[in-house]
Amino acid sequence: QYTIGVVNAGVSGNTSRDLLARWDRDVMQIRPAPDVIFCMIGINDVWRQFDSVWLDKNQYVYEQEYEKNLCEMCEKSKDVPEFFMMSPFYMESVQQDKMLVLTKRYAAISRRVAEKYGRKFIDTQAAFDAYMRYRSGQTISWDRVHPFGCGTVILQKCVIDALEG
Repeated sequence: QYTIGVVNAGVSGNTSRDLLARWDRDVMQIRPAPDVIFCMIGINDVWRQFDSVWLDKNQYVYEQEYEKNLCEMCEKSKDVPEFFMMSPFYMESVQQDKMLVLTKRYAAISRRVAEKYGRKFIDTQAAFDAYMRYRSGQTISWDRVHPFGCGTVILQKCVIDALEG
């Protein structure tokens, strides 16, 4: 018999910079130590560049820092047996949309970091892209970032497929 405990260390509005700052406390100091980590971060790094144009540009998390932050999280988690890097996603069917284009660049970075550290990668953007071949992203999210029920089922399927694979 197994006991499974799930800790959601996500904080609304956090960027990868914010998550890295609390990684040790909120992830690595959990007891018992985690056997599996699913890390999905990055959409706020992208989104702030579109929804917070009044911010000082130094508050943005650009691609180079995003990659550095993910690498540091992987380094800090090297003793965790299973680590799944999940891409950020944006629920938009227009492939030329500027926020989607940037999200896909951040997703590519998360894939590259997962490969660099020999960790598994879950391409959530691909799963949402498949859904949106037939429907608008707004059918499952008012802002195309926070999914309603159907979107959470898509994410659940991504996780289950990764665990089974």
